[in-house]
Amino acid sequence: MTEKDQHPVSLRWTIGARRLAAESFGRPARSIYMACHVGRRDGADIKWVKALGIWDTGATMTVVSPDVAQRLNLQPVDSMQAEAVGGSRKTAKAYGFIGLPNKKAYGPIEVAIDVLPEGIDVLIGMDVISIGRLTIERKPDGGTLFTFSI
Repeated sequence: MTEKDQHPVSLRWTIGARRLAAESFGRPARSIYMACHVGRRDGADIKWVKALGIWDTGATMTVVSPDVAQRLNLQPVDSMQAEAVGGSRKTAKAYGFIGLPNKKAYGPIEVAIDVLPEGIDVLIGMDVISIGRLTIERKPDGGTLFTFSI
């Protein structure tokens, strides 16, 4: 499933050193998907894998899919209780890095390893979002303007 298949509203991304922006035209964006990277420390370096992320202001922490954890060889360090809309369940916790398209990397941060909707590799939660300033605005044409500034 491609980013375009998952999101019927066409987004135009603008990427700057300190700012990411996505804009839809004529129709509101219900979700913001973004190509990003997930990483883990490998000695003095960080090993990265490409991922498709979704921004979620309702999530306290970032979640990576089991597939990404496996591709990255991300080792769980503990377990935790995850609270979600469907209830509470036990999941694995690890430490990882999130790399955004503007070449900014955040981490190490605690990430949960848990099942995500099909095609989604990482759910970007408030632990990353709160590092910057997120705005989501309705445009006069009915579209959406999403900006994340650091």
